[in-house]
Amino acid sequence: MKIKKIAFIFVLILMFSTVYGETTFSMPEINNDSGILFSVTHKHPGEISYNTLFSSDLEKDESTKQITSFPEQLSLLSEGKILRIRNRYGISQYSTEDKTLTHTSTVKDEFIPSNSVLRGAESVSPNGKWICSLEKTGTVSAKMTIKNASGYTETVLVDSANLSYTSIPVKWSPDSSMLIYEKHGNIYFTEPEAMFQTNQIPEKLRKIGTGTIDSIYWASAKNLIYICGDLIYRIPLNEMYTRSLYSDFVGIGTIIGRLPYPFSITDKFSVNSDCTRMIHVRNNRTILYMKLPGNASFTEQLYTKTENANPTETINISTIWSRSTNPIVWIQLQRNGVYNCHGFRFIEDENSVKAENLSLPQNIEYALPSPDGRRIFFTDGKKSYIYNLQNLEKITEQDTGKILSCVWADSSSIYLGGTETVKKWFVSGNSQVLFPSSASQYSWNLSTNRPVVKA
Repeated sequence: MKIKKIAFIFVLILMFSTVYGETTFSMPEINNDSGILFSVTHKHPGEISYNTLFSSDLEKDESTKQITSFPEQLSLLSEGKILRIRNRYGISQYSTEDKTLTHTSTVKDEFIPSNSVLRGAESVSPNGKWICSLEKTGTVSAKMTIKNASGYTETVLVDSANLSYTSIPVKWSPDSSMLIYEKHGNIYFTEPEAMFQTNQIPEKLRKIGTGTIDSIYWASAKNLIYICGDLIYRIPLNEMYTRSLYSDFVGIGTIIGRLPYPFSITDKFSVNSDCTRMIHVRNNRTILYMKLPGNASFTEQLYTKTENANPTETINISTIWSRSTNPIVWIQLQRNGVYNCHGFRFIEDENSVKAENLSLPQNIEYALPSPDGRRIFFTDGKKSYIYNLQNLEKITEQDTGKILSCVWADSSSIYLGGTETVKKWFVSGNSQVLFPSSASQYSWNLSTNRPVVKA
């Protein structure tokens, strides 16, 4: 019986390798206890290819178990107690308390996992209690849902939205108490807990106004900034319900500035925490540093910089506000098939404003400030760096290889999801490997019959 099942496994692997041209299986490893180890590699156009290790039992009627978890996306749940790993096979969770890794796989009903699923984008609240997701309903359509991190309660925010695998049109308040979401050309707000209550205020009474999710920006946990047409509004968090209910009488917010032109759907902006300075990116190429007057007067343009003659070459322009009043602008370009990036910092004194180029390693692929705004993480595909965000002095660096995703654990450590391992890296320079991302080599421990994995 055992020989027949082993033969059946090999037949299945050969069959699926033939039928599914983008699926590759490794040679299985079988122990004396009827356990089998094998890896599966899926190749999707435009996506990174990686192998995932599985185990199964030839003599037991049980599901195939996932061993490794590739970090396509990392996030934190339960106020940092759970590291959540998301990839095309499902969800894995690493407990920072008991150091265990568990999997919820999409292939649990397949003895041979021949299929993998690209997942719609999601956004986890800063406190890790709530998750917004795009769940595919058609070729280019999805529904937007919100659920608690345990997954026991879920409700639909938007029944028909555009499917995206990289971004979801929502923005959380820094304290996670409020969620802003885009629906059919309008912007709405809600409290996550209220979505699961029977006395939730109707959605039409929670409307902020027209626009896209890029029309709003959280300046702080207390203030939301909203641009409609050429007017810039500040909406205090504690006034959102009152102003939405009585907007015809009191207005949607307090006007703190007026643009000299209408805000476009291709524009992006950000504002400092005291709502006195704004950076406006127009058409993915022109960067304007502005002073907000605090009333309906026009904004004062302190500095204008045209970054790129061809906006189609721009991958992204992002703004990083530090505790100081000198914001960083980070530009990523793809020109003639070659990746390039650079950044600068606006330096403002009593008489002038200048853009000071940053002296950083070349070809930085990713920049992520720490939650407290004191430090910033960079990676260039080979090395990773942590800098002081105030003076941009390097604190530490490490040969990490390519980093696919990362999330700050706290102000002094960051989780790094690499192609070989997922590790925790401390600002002190020390690091700790948590578990393998993939398996270049694997075998059975003959004494314990447990998998041995080498990344």
